[in-house]
Amino acid sequence: MVIDIKIIVALLVLGALLPCICFAGSPKNYIYTAQQLADIKNTNDAAFILKADIELVDWQPFDFSGTLDGAGHSISGLNSALFLRVQNAAISNLVVKDADVHGSVYVGVLANEITNSHISNVKIANSYVLVQPDILGAAGGLAGAIFDSAIKDVAFTGGRVVAVANDLAPISIGGLVGLSQNSSFERCIVKNTKVFGDAANTGGLCGYVNADSSFINCLSIADVSGLSVVGGFAGVVFQAKINNCTAIANVPQGAITAGGFVGKLAGSSRIEYSTAHEIVQGRKNVGGFVGVVSKIGAPNTITGSVAYSPGVIGTAYGNVRRFAGLLEHDGINNCHAYLGMIVVAGDRLLGVTPNAYGADGADILTMGDSGLCPY
Repeated sequence: MVIDIKIIVALLVLGALLPCICFAGSPKNYIYTAQQLADIKNTNDAAFILKADIELVDWQPFDFSGTLDGAGHSISGLNSALFLRVQNAAISNLVVKDADVHGSVYVGVLANEITNSHISNVKIANSYVLVQPDILGAAGGLAGAIFDSAIKDVAFTGGRVVAVANDLAPISIGGLVGLSQNSSFERCIVKNTKVFGDAANTGGLCGYVNADSSFINCLSIADVSGLSVVGGFAGVVFQAKINNCTAIANVPQGAITAGGFVGKLAGSSRIEYSTAHEIVQGRKNVGGFVGVVSKIGAPNTITGSVAYSPGVIGTAYGNVRRFAGLLEHDGINNCHAYLGMIVVAGDRLLGVTPNAYGADGADILTMGDSGLCPY
């Protein structure tokens, strides 16, 4: 029997390569247990796949940089954020439920802070987030703060985001994120959620939208209240853009500035083709769509948007209008408001002057449905 030396060499080379070829799909990358999930903190830039639902007890969070595919599985029982900081990472196809998360600076369920990462198809349900800052803070159902990241198809449902502070500290809270900077959000939802407390900036989806952030096709269904600036979708929008989004958010009295969609618009920002629903109440600057369109960074524009609110109520004799409470510069373009909307300031029932380019908006006859957003 003649043995070809070339065949032997080829087999030896193949045998040496097999461990490397198989590693990407090997069980070493699979996570079945809480201990295996905890062990990924000792790795950098690796890829992991969740292979089972996991319930956590006394979880100790850590920074994560890598790829985590939840494969549709769930993580439950968190008593803190799943991760301290998610940086240079990708997380997808994950369900997180029944979390009870407390913190003092940035606070969220998936992570306290997300930076330079991609988050997609993540669902967070029946969870509670509380921020109690000493100086400043931000809290959201997904994360307290998000920087330089892309967020797609993420939902926070049936939860609460709460701020507790002794003074009016610079706190921002939102159903999904407290503070967003230079980040994009697509098809994100906050639903059946309460966002409230001692926050300066409060929004149904985001508390403070800052520095080139964008929101497209997003939805907020929430009860939203705060101390200073409150919006059914976002508290403050600064140097950012929002397109085709909807807020079906009850905004009760208490805030100085309140809008059915956005509390304050500033910093060369624009909102296009979006809608606000439900009653809006506030103390001074109150609008069915926006509380204040600021002259800071003008032009700040709102185009093709609608306030479907049945009522706008200001508890003081301030700037209370059907579409924009205080319009510091003319940035309203082809916008409308519900014809039957009641506008009250203090104990006075106010009249309106319908105008598609003014603070009262042009008349629209029906209450509308869930608005332009496809959800």
